[in-house]
Amino acid sequence: MVEGIIDLSRSLTLDVMGLSIIIIPTATVLPESITAVIWTWRERDTMAVAALIGEKVLYSTVYPALALLTTRWLLSIEAIIGVIVVEVVSAIMLYHVIKGRLTWDVAVIGLAGYLVYILVLINHGI
Repeated sequence: MVEGIIDLSRSLTLDVMGLSIIIIPTATVLPESITAVIWTWRERDTMAVAALIGEKVLYSTVYPALALLTTRWLLSIEAIIGVIVVEVVSAIMLYHVIKGRLTWDVAVIGLAGYLVYILVLINHGI
């Protein structure tokens, strides 16, 4: 997967870190997302939310902590923008979770953050 992302970033003339921020989480989050959809179809909303939030907590705490402990970082602007977008979208989603209101518009907010990041990556890469 790593070599594929490196090759794809070269062919698209995009930053490899920026492209990695898009592709790797997308590929690894699909099982949790599918699980949440299945729980929703079974009318187990609490389990669906737990699957989605649990996955976010893991990806935003444990993995970055391991990376920070084991890697020397030289963050590109794409990586910094990625962190900012994730933090803003996560704060908005946290507000909705606290209010007990997770509706389709919250999903749109998450997708909008993803699209904003992709647009920034593409525009910065050109």
